[in-house]
Amino acid sequence: MAVYAEGKEKPVNYYDSLTLFNIQKPKIGCIINRFLNQFPQIIKNCNPYQSPLAHTCAHHCICFIYFLSKNYTFKQYIKILDKEQNPDLFVKKFVDKMIK
Repeated sequence: MAVYAEGKEKPVNYYDSLTLFNIQKPKIGCIINRFLNQFPQIIKNCNPYQSPLAHTCAHHCICFIYFLSKNYTFKQYIKILDKEQNPDLFVKKFVDKMIK
């Protein structure tokens, strides 16, 4: 999961590629929720974009932070992922290209 915030007066963007973080780690989930609740609004994805068997969690986080830092909105980023048949492959290729 990744969090992108631009200040406490603006909405916070919370991206969880599996959408399972709070369920799997309830104690950590409480800490994250406490942090997120400091913002006036929480924008988060409802659908998973990572396959449970994929090893692309970091790739998803890097892509999310990269796109939002380039002034894409959360909604625009999700639309990019929604258009992809395989979001895991998309983020992997994107990060691999960034590294080269």
